[in-house]
Amino acid sequence: MADRVGDAPVAQALGDEQAVEVPMLESITQGDLRADLFFLAGDAMRGRLTDTTENRATADYIRARFERAGLKPVANGGYFHNYNLMSATLGEGNSLALSPGNEASREFKAGQDFYPQRFSATGKVTAALVFAGFGITSPKINHDDYKGDVKGKVVLVLDHEPGERDSNSPFEGVVTAEAAAPWRKALAAQQKGAAGILFVGDIHNHPDPSNFEQSARNFWPATPARIPNYTLAAWADRIRIPAAQISPAVAASLIAGTGKTLEELGKQAESTGGVTAIDLPNSRVELRAAVDRHTVPDRNVLGLLEGSDPKLKDEWVLVTAHFDHDGMNGAQVLNGADDNGSGTVALMEIADAYALAAQQGQ
Repeated sequence: MADRVGDAPVAQALGDEQAVEVPMLESITQGDLRADLFFLAGDAMRGRLTDTTENRATADYIRARFERAGLKPVANGGYFHNYNLMSATLGEGNSLALSPGNEASREFKAGQDFYPQRFSATGKVTAALVFAGFGITSPKINHDDYKGDVKGKVVLVLDHEPGERDSNSPFEGVVTAEAAAPWRKALAAQQKGAAGILFVGDIHNHPDPSNFEQSARNFWPATPARIPNYTLAAWADRIRIPAAQISPAVAASLIAGTGKTLEELGKQAESTGGVTAIDLPNSRVELRAAVDRHTVPDRNVLGLLEGSDPKLKDEWVLVTAHFDHDGMNGAQVLNGADDNGSGTVALMEIADAYALAAQQGQ
């Protein structure tokens, strides 16, 4: 939308050769994009923060545009796909203790030695501890860190994924693999029968010392963040076991009976195909997690333009953009013209162009 384009069709700016290949590209103009963007990113929309009137008004505007273009509703008879988000606040009574055999138990301090994960279920568990590598189950790449028995036990797993520095790794490499997401690891442990899960940093891959207490304060700040940290409620609702992050120092205490360091166990966990869970001698933990979950209704806007090719019309091509932004910071409007007002208006113009092309038989 550079000024030199003026109100000329975007097709001219892109070149005639490309314009021929894309039906109705000439219908997308800077003027139309500008008009939509000045509305969506204007001060009146107050930054389109999730769970606000302005965010819902934005969804209504997109729905109206899809309907005007002639796109078909595809979500339960309408244009809105409703779902729930979840935010979390820290409850009271989080605790973690180690009971090494006949010795006196050792208690760890919340916010200093450990903290619960946001997706953690609220509950208490006392059980033996096992080390399960990275805690990943991924059948599509034949990786399973739960080859041993973890039923009724608390599993200790490493952050991230194997082969993080290996370009030939079957995992995603630079981008975290889906199976390596913390909530996925918790769900995998639960499905294997584990009673709880503890996470610790993979210090064999990230050896630089870190301030765990500062990390805990950042994760659960004393003053709640202006913008909550959301996850899908459908994800969090599936997790029914306590889950917590522990410091490497605490992990060293828990694995002391193996005669190995955390770095050594981490390197062992890099094994192709996963590891067999290792019982940690004289390590019985008592974990209590208290996390209050809060449900926030939200919605996507969906519109459908059916294809005409008899062979391809059952395939789906998704063109997407998120329309929320960061709301207000005091009296300052965080307009979100580029994040992601620009993407949203581009999506609506693409929808218009494709609908016009379809009306002309293209």
